[in-house]
Amino acid sequence: MPGFSAEVPHQLDRAEARTRVANFLSQLTTQYGDQIGQIESHWQDHALVFAVTTFGQKVSGRVEVLESSVSLDGQLPLTALLFRDMITESFRDAMAKALA
Repeated sequence: MPGFSAEVPHQLDRAEARTRVANFLSQLTTQYGDQIGQIESHWQDHALVFAVTTFGQKVSGRVEVLESSVSLDGQLPLTALLFRDMITESFRDAMAKALA
């Protein structure tokens, strides 16, 4: 599976950044619920580990809350490879708004 990654800086304390990441995931579920078949997530220390099934394809990864940034590392199915840059940029923009 091809990988993708993004990093978004923030000026929040780590606890607040973690709360906003959790809220971000809830908003995605609400906003795109009709496109998301299944979502699994859990926290491992300061990282949200997730797997999302959309249009029959699984996207997985982890969003790690660092002291001054939020880092995303994930895996895409080959069928989504053409959309990797768009997915990465969309995440970066949406997470920047969530952390502002």
